[in-house]
Amino acid sequence: VALFYGYLGDDNVMGRNISVLPNLSFTTHNQHQVIWLQTRFGMGFSYFTKHYNALDNPTNLVIGSSITNVTFCSFDVCRMLTKHWAINLGAAFFHCSNGHYQLPNLGANMPTLSLGISYMPNGRPEKFNHNEPQKVSRKYLFNLNLGYGRHEFGNATKATGGPKYPVGQVAIYASRRWRNCCNFHIGLFATYYADYYDYIVSEEVFSRDQHLNATIF
Repeated sequence: VALFYGYLGDDNVMGRNISVLPNLSFTTHNQHQVIWLQTRFGMGFSYFTKHYNALDNPTNLVIGSSITNVTFCSFDVCRMLTKHWAINLGAAFFHCSNGHYQLPNLGANMPTLSLGISYMPNGRPEKFNHNEPQKVSRKYLFNLNLGYGRHEFGNATKATGGPKYPVGQVAIYASRRWRNCCNFHIGLFATYYADYYDYIVSEEVFSRDQHLNATIF
């Protein structure tokens, strides 16, 4: 889990940013390499001290709510300095968005360069031993996922302050493990937007299949 603190250039408009990011790292090294590559991916939550407000902060069209999702990826070159210390040089990309929960929501995209030091109390972790046989279940599995959210109707910068409509999701699919780290799946994924349905009805966009046209497959 990583903790990030960010200064965004203008405290009066953008404020500061604090992010909590669970993440996974993948390395291309073995125990004898001095230099190796590391890739990290993560997704978590971000808190903004300033966001859009029609009266107090009308020019911030990037972030519309205090809490947003944050998605993160980084690519680093790492070099061992001692048995326990390593230096890291890399590039990272952050994307913050509330997923249209509250408008405006252009979203913040932040490319960064990084230079850091890593401390490993027990030394470098050993690489996964691919020579050991791994038992992987290759059975076909049936999966059902359900989801629920809220959504404010409008584009990214207009129609702020409207009601938040329910959004429903369902995914039905079959899956089969292919390799240790690969899983193949095929099926149907659908998202239903209640605000799209209301817009279709009020504006008479479609005369038939109105619920179907408010669904994204």
